[in-house]
Amino acid sequence: MAMEPGDYSAIVCRAPDRLRIVNAHDDIVEVVRNALEMGPVPFTFYYKSKATCAFKMQGSPFMAQGCNQDTTIEIKRVVACALKKLQEISWHVVTNTDIGKLSTNSCIFLRRILVTDQITKNKLSRDGNIFTFSPSGISNILLIDVPHHIEKDLVDGISALCSVKDYKLLENVEGATITSRVSLSGFTWGATGDSAIAVRRMILEVIRMARRHKYDLVTNLNLKGTTDSLMFQHKMSLSDSPEDMFAMSLNRNDRLRLLCAPTYVVTTTEELVSDNWGVQGCKEKSGDCYEFKLYGTPWWADGETAVKSRFLIAVIIAKCKSLGWEVAATVDVSRKLNDKTVFIFRQCPPETQEWAVLSFHESDKMRFLSSTDTFMLSDGIDRILDAADATKTISYYWKAKQWTLRGVPFSGHSTYGVDQRLIIHLLSRIMKHFHKQGWRLVASADISAKYHSGNNNSYPLDTHSWFLLHDPDSLIMSEAFTNMDIDCEGCAGQDDEFENQIAVDEIKSERSKLRYFIRVVLPAAFIVFLILYYVYSIVL
Repeated sequence: MAMEPGDYSAIVCRAPDRLRIVNAHDDIVEVVRNALEMGPVPFTFYYKSKATCAFKMQGSPFMAQGCNQDTTIEIKRVVACALKKLQEISWHVVTNTDIGKLSTNSCIFLRRILVTDQITKNKLSRDGNIFTFSPSGISNILLIDVPHHIEKDLVDGISALCSVKDYKLLENVEGATITSRVSLSGFTWGATGDSAIAVRRMILEVIRMARRHKYDLVTNLNLKGTTDSLMFQHKMSLSDSPEDMFAMSLNRNDRLRLLCAPTYVVTTTEELVSDNWGVQGCKEKSGDCYEFKLYGTPWWADGETAVKSRFLIAVIIAKCKSLGWEVAATVDVSRKLNDKTVFIFRQCPPETQEWAVLSFHESDKMRFLSSTDTFMLSDGIDRILDAADATKTISYYWKAKQWTLRGVPFSGHSTYGVDQRLIIHLLSRIMKHFHKQGWRLVASADISAKYHSGNNNSYPLDTHSWFLLHDPDSLIMSEAFTNMDIDCEGCAGQDDEFENQIAVDEIKSERSKLRYFIRVVLPAAFIVFLILYYVYSIVL
């Protein structure tokens, strides 16, 4: 029996020095290994079990200030190369998620989509190399491998919105790409007020400009636990006509801002927030930016209030879709612990769709809520978790169902690495279950400003939330799924989804190996060390 899911995987960036693969399919492992061999950092490869593996890098490349600028650029080139090669063998990025409170940067979920229909292939297909927009340092931007005809437009666009102190050409591949560094003046990645608005407007313009040149956002990327980088690749199927876009950002503990949004979107959002939460006031800031001050602290919330804040964001996303605006990207653009996601919306055909949210809380809790009766979804989550014996208790918060999980899967602490790898595997199965029911993941976003600040370390108290829309018509599935009745009782696909526990057993076996190492190998090594030390002291 093959390991399930055979068509979902995740690449996890763990501070300070590890790149892990959960659902370690041979073709993905080979692509990542080949990409790393092209990079500047030596690494050691090892399997934790048949389900997961890791690449241990030399030094601390996945920590802030863990490596120099040149190494940072090369590592991002390695990731870009890996994602490009994976796309060529039909592995596509689904989302990038913050899955752990500590030492966990990006977790990129991948899905293999096998199709033969040429029209569908064209919708999926990207071509050429990936270029990267990478915030760096306090107020710098690295533009890595940007095509010549786009680089000048990007620099001009950045200069028009944020004051540029210095521009330095780092590398020029004649006739192909440019790598450069732009230093901003008076702006930082932790800026507040008008400067924060200008930075977000600049990010919006970068995405908009890339799409004008038919470069699609492949993923956001957080390699060092700081500001997201943006990775773009050419996509011929993008529309020739320029798309209008706007941004929605969550600020402080109680503010929601709309940037470059049309008037009717501002009006509708104000009505939604008033009906579903409560608005103290609305004011225009810095030209085309509108700020709503909400009652209470929706972004610093616990229990039912935390559920309601995610309900509010889901309602806004679904309403925007009905007005002809869909989420194009989510970005974390600040270095502050209480930073939250910026949502980028683009124009699309209007369509009314049901919504759902799966959110991750504290170290061991997962919650699900939706706008309609989604028994098939919540029952599927139950069955996936129960089959892995991962559920401790089930309870209800307002309109949400809550699972308290065994262990501390969202901690991120290295001591609980098996818990984290197991939940990533289970989330890949849950993601597959959502897709088979026609639900599309439209945003993985940080809604919480809550964080712990101590003497030794500081970290967020909640991780990301997944926002989904029921959108079976635009969700591209492998033809193996579209050619079978996925809703039937007891069909083969459903059996594998819940019953095949090979990967779960493999990951759980990693805990036994760790315990054996701690309880047997380490004490034995210590005893041998004492004996050798005693013999050495006698000889001397």
